[in-house]
Amino acid sequence: MVILAFVYVLIGLFFEGHYFVHSSINGISASAETALNMQRKIIERLEEYELSIVAEGEKVERLDADELGINKDISLEYLESMLREQNGLLWGYYLIVGKQYMCDDFISCDMSKVQRKVDGLACVENKNPIKAKSATVKYSKGKFEAVEEVYGTEVDLEQLSQEICKKVRTLTTELDLRRDGCYRQPTYTSDCAEMKELLEVLNRYLDTEITYTIGHKREMISRDIIGSWLYGNDVCQPEFDEDAMITFVSEMSKKYDTFGRNKHIQTRYGVDVTVPGGNYGWLIDKDKEIAQLKKDIVTGDVITRDFTYRYSAASHGKNDYGRSYIEINKTAQRLFLIMDGEVVLETPVVTGKANPECDTPVGAYRITYCERNATLRGDDYVTPVSFWMPFCGNIGLHDATWQAAFGGTRYLDGYGSHGCVNLPLSAAETIYSYVSTGFPVLIYDLPGTETTDEHTQ
Repeated sequence: MVILAFVYVLIGLFFEGHYFVHSSINGISASAETALNMQRKIIERLEEYELSIVAEGEKVERLDADELGINKDISLEYLESMLREQNGLLWGYYLIVGKQYMCDDFISCDMSKVQRKVDGLACVENKNPIKAKSATVKYSKGKFEAVEEVYGTEVDLEQLSQEICKKVRTLTTELDLRRDGCYRQPTYTSDCAEMKELLEVLNRYLDTEITYTIGHKREMISRDIIGSWLYGNDVCQPEFDEDAMITFVSEMSKKYDTFGRNKHIQTRYGVDVTVPGGNYGWLIDKDKEIAQLKKDIVTGDVITRDFTYRYSAASHGKNDYGRSYIEINKTAQRLFLIMDGEVVLETPVVTGKANPECDTPVGAYRITYCERNATLRGDDYVTPVSFWMPFCGNIGLHDATWQAAFGGTRYLDGYGSHGCVNLPLSAAETIYSYVSTGFPVLIYDLPGTETTDEHTQ
């Protein structure tokens, strides 16, 4: 034991002036070498050093020590300082685990020279490199799948310069642009955590079931349609394709909107009349409907609902105005208030004067609001009324106590309004008690129903 200990110590004393076995300095073997021998060894390696840069397609370009501006002034003092810090008695431990010295400044290159050489490399000057592309997603056969990333051949100049310096520090003789990550890399790969999460979210969104109920009709949004609305953005997050959703909602609008479209009415005169479109009918609110669809899809429930409307009507049936409405025959100067298909009020009226500025427009309208004790104002009048029910801008239904009579041809004889429908006070009060915002008003002309009968209040 004494002899073994003595031998161990002697070997330890040897390693006070020599580097440990299995040791290296910046990648160069230093096993049992003195500092002076290591200096010579490193200088010799530097003199003959050449770095081969392997590009895609096994194209090789070479840079020697001078072109890289490698520092050849290897400090003996620095090498000796490493030996002084070495505890020779630990030689047995380092015989097993090895000892690696690495100093970034010990062997270095001139970065300005490196960058100039990098700029002139054929792989860098390539005018048509393949661009790296991150993995994306696509919808196919009822689910979203990953589309694999593309590894391009566009060199990352900063990364290449850094990798060259790393290779020089360890005097490694080859740099492979692909293996050493010197091409610009795709941000997201098909098997990265972000892509897996994106696929999970998108496929969960596809499970949403949305069914529209439009009266007795049903409109189901298929899985394929929802799939066409979704994609993954540049930062691997789920996104909605606004244009695709607008196209869909616009198609639904064309199919189900009745706003501004002609109405057909079975008049009290036994004649079917087409009433021109006005401001009455169903009108899908596209922005709100798209926002609701997004919310529904993210929630992922089984959803049954109607569209989100900007304007609504009474019915989704044949006649969207339903069975309760105001019918006005402008030719006969007659108004009918119909509730649930039954006439509850019939009254003569006075409509607008027969000129373009004051004519009461025919069409299908909705009552905008109802107001008691309003004051009507125009360019040449200020008129208080007890019951005010506008339906087309500043044109509406109201009492007109200043009218001596109603009906007949008064609207043609100079007693017409500025466009409003003038009513007897009692009739205005009755109508006001039945109607509310959105109540339909259908106005039409019906030649052959003219009358000269006038009715006083």
